[in-house]
Amino acid sequence: MKKKYLLGLVLLSTKFFVHARISFVYNLRIAETTKSKNFEKEFYKPWITSATLVGQFRQRRNDTNQYVGGGLGTFIYSPANWYIRADFAAARVKQTGPLEAQNQARTQPDDLLLSGGYGFNVGTRTKFSFSALLGIPTHKDKGLSFVQFGTGHVGIGAQVDGSFNYHATNTIRTAARYVHFFGGRTNLVLNDAIEFFDYKFGNINDFYIAHQTVIKRQHRIEFGYNPSFFYGAKIEPDVPEINNEFTYIRSNFFATYKYYFLINKYPSGVIVGISSGFDHIPKRTGLKNIVTVWAAWGISF
Repeated sequence: MKKKYLLGLVLLSTKFFVHARISFVYNLRIAETTKSKNFEKEFYKPWITSATLVGQFRQRRNDTNQYVGGGLGTFIYSPANWYIRADFAAARVKQTGPLEAQNQARTQPDDLLLSGGYGFNVGTRTKFSFSALLGIPTHKDKGLSFVQFGTGHVGIGAQVDGSFNYHATNTIRTAARYVHFFGGRTNLVLNDAIEFFDYKFGNINDFYIAHQTVIKRQHRIEFGYNPSFFYGAKIEPDVPEINNEFTYIRSNFFATYKYYFLINKYPSGVIVGISSGFDHIPKRTGLKNIVTVWAAWGISF
């Protein structure tokens, strides 16, 4: 009876809330389009700080919608070819659905994401950068029961970036990232019942490919594709029907416009971007529509 009760409880809860975690600091599209220091010579000073406003709409196949609005702050220090970077964010997440239990709203900080690495040239047209990442949660993971901002788990990973300037005004930029998230103890709350689970949070692989065109030096237009693969998540006691729903394959297509200028001899820039995407799997609870817009301002000093 206990096992059947847990199965029913988790099935019902997951129908409402699976993959309810949202993060800006792990959003590779925003991170790469604001990572100018490693690949663009306009940002020649060692310090960069930027602020990004982000809005997102997420529509699920289980008839729930999520609306996210918040901000992302970034600090980069990059003497010569080395760099260290810190990203932090906070947002308001609102979820609506046909059932009362699905209607939720929360304001939370994101994980703190620290990264650092080394960039180098290969010839005169190609650049690479290798990085290590550490994600530090700012709150516990309650995403099985509630809509949530931030993962709530420690993450470690690695990333490689590349840039190939095949023409004076055209560049292909790429990135590949792997992040492993450590598990922990979490609970599920539904109908005043609380059950605890061991939660193996899983891994994510992200890829990024974009084409950038320079127009009159100050203007840049970029468009690209960002596929993501999340796998390895599992809760125990084991419920195969639910654990299968944690895995997702996601596609996002994006475009950005960048404008660079000087503020009292300090290099500065603004970026506006938009992306649209969807989940290939899972079919039952995946996202069928994801629209993200962002606007960033940064300055180098």
